Amino acid sequence: MMKKRVVLLLIFLLCLSSVYALTFETSLTPVKSRINIDEEAIFTLMLRNDLTTIENFIIFTNQVEWSLSADPPSARNPKLYPETKQYINLKLKPTSYIRPGLHSVPIGIKNAETKETRTINANVELKGADGNVGTYLPGM
Repeated sequence: MMKKRVVLLLIFLLCLSSVYALTFETSLTPVKSRINIDEEAIFTLMLRNDLTTIENFIIFTNQVEWSLSADPPSARNPKLYPETKQYINLKLKPTSYIRPGLHSVPIGIKNAETKETRTINANVELKGADGNVGTYLPGM
């Protein structure tokens, strides 16, 4: 009988943790991800609030080589009503000389109330002055 209670308690705790993990969802869709050094990459972020309360979010990147902005600028701190979703246009621009090539820029989305943070990567293909991506030729 004691084992049965322990098993039921464990199942209950697992259910609680899985419900807590579903506070918000994100996805990132590239609109313009292949850019020159002086251009901006554009992505559409889908952010969905799965809670039954109004939630405030913060969108950021810790990569100092990239500048993150939103259109409109206030969309970097969206407020989502219960069980709704919002589409946000994000722009990434290189701030200093970055070598041409493929870059994975982490974008963080933080729920200001629950402090839960998710990271989603924006893959940017940066072309050089000659229009080529920084690739290496195989050695002979």
